[in-house]
Amino acid sequence: DGIVKFALDAYSHAPQTNHFQFKMGSDFQYENANEWFKNLDKLIHYVNLDGRVNMFYSNPYAYTKAQSDANLTWTVKTDDFMPYADCPYCYWTGYFTSRPALKGYVRKAGAYLTATKQLDAMTSGNGTRWWQFAQDMGVVQHHDAVAGTEKQHVAYDYAKRICEGITAGEAIVNDALATLMTKSSSTPMQGSAFSQCQLLNQSICEPIASQHSFAGVVYNVEAQYLTQSLRIPVCCDNLEVLNATGDVIEYTVSDTPAGRKGSNPYTLAFQVRVPPTGFSTFFVQPKPASRVLRGGDVSDEAASHWATMQPSKFDPATTPDSIENEFYRIEFDASTGHMTTMTNLQSGVTTSLDQDWYWYNSSATGNGFHAADSSQNSGAYIFRPNASTPFAVQTGAVQNTFSISDTVQEVTQVWNSTWLKQTVRLYRGVRAAEVEFTVGPVPFHDGFGHEIITKYKTSIASDKTFYTDSNGREMQTRVRDYRETWTLNLTEPVAANYYPVNALITLNDSTAQFTVLTDRSEGGSSLTDGELELMVHRRILYDDGRGVGEPLNETTSCTPYPDFRRLGTGLVVTAKHFLQLEKPAAAPSVFRPMQQQVYAQPIIAFTPLTVTPQQFATTYNTQRSLIQAPLPANVGLMTLSSRGEKQLLLRLAHLYGINEDPVLSKPATVDLGKILNGVTIEKVEEMSLSANQPLSNIKK
Repeated sequence: DGIVKFALDAYSHAPQTNHFQFKMGSDFQYENANEWFKNLDKLIHYVNLDGRVNMFYSNPYAYTKAQSDANLTWTVKTDDFMPYADCPYCYWTGYFTSRPALKGYVRKAGAYLTATKQLDAMTSGNGTRWWQFAQDMGVVQHHDAVAGTEKQHVAYDYAKRICEGITAGEAIVNDALATLMTKSSSTPMQGSAFSQCQLLNQSICEPIASQHSFAGVVYNVEAQYLTQSLRIPVCCDNLEVLNATGDVIEYTVSDTPAGRKGSNPYTLAFQVRVPPTGFSTFFVQPKPASRVLRGGDVSDEAASHWATMQPSKFDPATTPDSIENEFYRIEFDASTGHMTTMTNLQSGVTTSLDQDWYWYNSSATGNGFHAADSSQNSGAYIFRPNASTPFAVQTGAVQNTFSISDTVQEVTQVWNSTWLKQTVRLYRGVRAAEVEFTVGPVPFHDGFGHEIITKYKTSIASDKTFYTDSNGREMQTRVRDYRETWTLNLTEPVAANYYPVNALITLNDSTAQFTVLTDRSEGGSSLTDGELELMVHRRILYDDGRGVGEPLNETTSCTPYPDFRRLGTGLVVTAKHFLQLEKPAAAPSVFRPMQQQVYAQPIIAFTPLTVTPQQFATTYNTQRSLIQAPLPANVGLMTLSSRGEKQLLLRLAHLYGINEDPVLSKPATVDLGKILNGVTIEKVEEMSLSANQPLSNIKK
């Protein structure tokens, strides 16, 4: 009777047609299929005995077709359903950030799998070698995996699976690069000659730790030319860098940051230009004595521009107050150490800019599950600060160290000597300021849960409005304290305004647009006009009662279950933001290419160098593209993979949203016969987006 009444009530409120769907099940359901369907059979039988409602098993296609056949005009919903809440104090906005290291690892592995598929496909692979890697990546797309809402030992298992997948991918990439680099069968390159360094984010690269001479092969996943800034940890400070043709290029040598040295005490910074969906080689070798210069460049005149400032208490006489490249200048306050201004040097757009770090104190009542009152904890799923105003990480001056060279200008900032540091960089030729931060171990023994955020405060008059990406695609308009299709009862002024930021968050007024791109999924908002805030780390005392069953307190290890205890120190996370300031009309044409570049980080494979770079370039291909020409600037190569013998799967995507750019948002035309090098196309069949059936088989 209850089901019949529910169906009739639903029809009375939405009587456009007489079709209504009941969705079966929920999380933690379907543990016993026999029991489930036996009871459904009974339910359908007794509902139909009533005679007023006809219930039967169906599917989304049948329901959609029945509604479509009614030939009615339907309302169009353009906003989404974010953020979710299952009680007035229970916003599911914590998982946007939970387990940031795992989120970053999944993002990195996804790009690595894309590269693995491309190289396998273009070297006669059949897809079988990367299949387990793809399965592992499929598992971590579960809603309690990359979301960060699993138990600690399960998170470790996901990371282990990703590591195993990348390790398998390394062998495929190394073999493919060896095949593509081989010029003559008499001098083949061997895949075993290559090694990769998965800990470059920690400035660790054991294969080259003691090497004075080595070659690096950089593979570009994107279908456009890539100018990539690299930071390679090395053994010595008297090295130089050469490009694919053996010419010395500009570079910088600096000390590897304290705490990240491993076996590589120095870092080489330089840029390489890589062809679309292809690779380019660089060489590192000892610098001739006549050119030895600590931290120098390739030319004597360039060397005069190099200067490394030692840490100081912001004495304006010894410390520069800005960094810049050809696109942007960022100025810093000499007394506080904070950013003060960002200027676009090409358009003249400028804004005040202050970045600061804060932490929200997590609500911790001890009552894990929600009620009609305000007793909800913050946890892996739910973000619930106990106050709307966060605490500042640093109340005094920030310690700045400036390094200026022709390759990169940067300032390293110490916000907290034990757990929060960052470096702001402007690379030559890069249209974004890179903010690389290291957070952790987050304080925990003070008895408070800490949810770490950074705020970027500008003078832009954003009028409560900001924008976040929808899974990297169309931008979604967000208005503070407002929902487009229903009336918001604001019970959580912070958490209710948090949204998922998978790629970028941006705000603007009539003259300027400020954008922050992320290298992993994070939660973000604009709680004050002109400000953007992003949550980058969480360490919490209590469980939120949504199924995890333990607090979100990540440590370096733990004891096996069921005797679970956390061991070691809290999780340390290194991540990046990328800042852009443009005129609003031009902003998408700047942040869309950067979005692709941030996501599809290149792969670097290293090999010892036993001959001169010139001899190496004579024997092997040091630069090559898998495609005949770059794709149009608004088209991305999403998938290039083998589907078995003589079959390839190709997915292309338009990179711009509707009306984002007057030129780049227009449709693009691509000649499929002129994409892949060395491939003759005999037949093309258009498939569904999931590629599991021909498009012609799909009924509409």
